[in-house]
Amino acid sequence: MCSGAAFANPVVTDWSYNVNTVFDTATVQYTVNGGCQTTTGTALTWGGCGGTTPVNTGDVATSRSGLTITSSPAIGTVQTNGAAVATNTFTHYNNPISSSLATLKSATVQSTLTLNSLAPMTSVNYQATLPFFVNFVETLNTEGTCVAVSPAPCNDIFVIAGLLNNSFVLDNNTYYVSLFESAQSLTALPSAVCNAANADAGCMGFTTVEGQANAFSFNLLITSKPVALNDVPEPSSLALLGLGLVAVVGTRRRVKKSA
Repeated sequence: MCSGAAFANPVVTDWSYNVNTVFDTATVQYTVNGGCQTTTGTALTWGGCGGTTPVNTGDVATSRSGLTITSSPAIGTVQTNGAAVATNTFTHYNNPISSSLATLKSATVQSTLTLNSLAPMTSVNYQATLPFFVNFVETLNTEGTCVAVSPAPCNDIFVIAGLLNNSFVLDNNTYYVSLFESAQSLTALPSAVCNAANADAGCMGFTTVEGQANAFSFNLLITSKPVALNDVPEPSSLALLGLGLVAVVGTRRRVKKSA
């Protein structure tokens, strides 16, 4: 995938890693409508009152949607220019809720990466806490208005914009860290879908099915050269998140509460 670069000192080939990802609760914002919201470091939920977890009750007035982080911290070993390894999972519980209920508007996610060298030396360490930003916009969920291909009106849309690589230098060697979605869910979106999220044509992202829990698992990749879109190894089609400032714009389809 990536050929090794020339290094002044021996390159670290083997690392232990820890990726700990949480929501920055101080930054979470919801729209100004009604309902009840729950904010923790690992879960954001919104919708009808009477509970704190995502649930589809079959009634848009009482259902709750949510975004959660699981498998955090993720711990294991990874090789420079080697295979990608599993990290954290984000799950979007895309439940139909009434347009009279507040929804998530924005949040900052803090991802802390810790790397400790294992070979050929054991004295090289790296740690950084790097934020990315999540923004949601909810629109009506009406038959005939879906801009994304949807099995039921209408898939929610996430548009991802940002760098694939976060670079760092240790012992005069430059390394690049990328996290990417592991199931090929991240693709180039049609222009109409990008436009619905107020993003430029050619934007990258994915859609989530209404009424389902949509899980997105992320893999960690360390390379000695920057990763291009076509370099990301199977089974992923491209990198989702560089551990750097990443803007995420989400567009969710909403269900109008019937009169």
